[in-house]
Amino acid sequence: MYKISDLTVADYLAKMAVCDFPGPAAGSAAGIHQRALPLFEALGDPATLEYEIRHQQIIAQFGRYPHRNEALKRVSSPAEIEFLKQPGSSF
Repeated sequence: MYKISDLTVADYLAKMAVCDFPGPAAGSAAGIHQRALPLFEALGDPATLEYEIRHQQIIAQFGRYPHRNEALKRVSSPAEIEFLKQPGSSF
């Protein structure tokens, strides 16, 4: 098994695309994004880094991705509904 800290940026992005994080990282979006930030900083692309930071902020605010609620058949909180109405809240 690998550790997230051992991943290259390309490995990380590929695994994020398919949500392929086994073990303790699975289901721990906050932890994944904390460990991923240095990878995105190393990439040297401000737009990609901002994209990662926005994901971190959403997890910090809601503890999950409100964008996924409908697909996962979760009930959105009033705060999540308001957030999703805001311009630029989606990716």
